[in-house]
Amino acid sequence: MPAAARWRAAAGACTTAKAARSYRAAKPVGWIALGPREHFAKLQKSPVMKPVDAQPVWSIICFVVPAEHRRQGVAAALLRAAVAWARRQGATLLEAYPVDKPGPAAGRSLGKSSR
Repeated sequence: MPAAARWRAAAGACTTAKAARSYRAAKPVGWIALGPREHFAKLQKSPVMKPVDAQPVWSIICFVVPAEHRRQGVAAALLRAAVAWARRQGATLLEAYPVDKPGPAAGRSLGKSSR
């Protein structure tokens, strides 16, 4: 599948949240989607992603940086912007659900959660 088609498929799968896109020379190079956890029915029904307590939390449900744009600061910039935006909306806790996919990056960690 061409890179542009993969990008559209990944971005289209994340339409139920507020999203931010990062562009370079009018070309999309990253995408992040987030919102209050209770807005995502799939998370509410999940037997493995149950809330750990009753505190209100926001969720990052989608984070995409195509391979050709990785290791250039795109993910860090998107995450900083998403955290700042969530704070302005009143969020005090933010969580994400990393998924390891087969391939060269599998097993590498982008960071640690303190939740």
